[in-house]
Amino acid sequence: MSIEEITVHLNRIKKFYGEFVDNIVEEGLIWFNLWSSKEVPDMMDFTDVLKETELLPAIKMCAMIAISLLATTCSVERSFSSLKRLKT
Repeated sequence: MSIEEITVHLNRIKKFYGEFVDNIVEEGLIWFNLWSSKEVPDMMDFTDVLKETELLPAIKMCAMIAISLLATTCSVERSFSSLKRLKT
C-alpha cells in the first residue's frame, strides 16, 4: 500500500469520526513509517499493538474503536429463523 492510499484512508477516517481523531493523518503516517520498517512477528496480539500506540493518541483511539467493533452480526441468522416460522 502506498502513502497516497494510506492518506486517502486516513482522511476518510478523519471525516467519519471528526473531532475524536484530530491528528489522525499525521499520526497515521508516522504509524505507517514505524511499522513498515519494523519486523512483525507472525502471531501478534492486539494488546501488543495497543502498547505501541502510547505516544499516538489518535491511533490509539482508532485501535480501541476497532477492538470494540463486532466481527459479525446475528441479524442474518435471526431473519432466516423468523422466515422459517413464517413458512410453517
